[in-house]
Amino acid sequence: MIEHRPRHLAYLIRMWAVEGKPFPERASEAVWRVSVEDVLTRTRHGFANLELAFDFLQRQVATQNVDGDETD
Repeated sequence: MIEHRPRHLAYLIRMWAVEGKPFPERASEAVWRVSVEDVLTRTRHGFANLELAFDFLQRQVATQNVDGDETD
């Protein structure tokens, strides 16, 4: 009998806005920074914007194979 483990990933996501600095030309716009931490390994990744963080999360999902193991 083949055992199928549930597929899931768990991350703690922190987001904070940086206004003006280091982008004086966009002083009226907030730039969002993101930290993504794997809750099991405590590995933390930092991102300069939401798009980069979302790309990272999409890659993490894409690397999961059918039985939930990560592929290389």
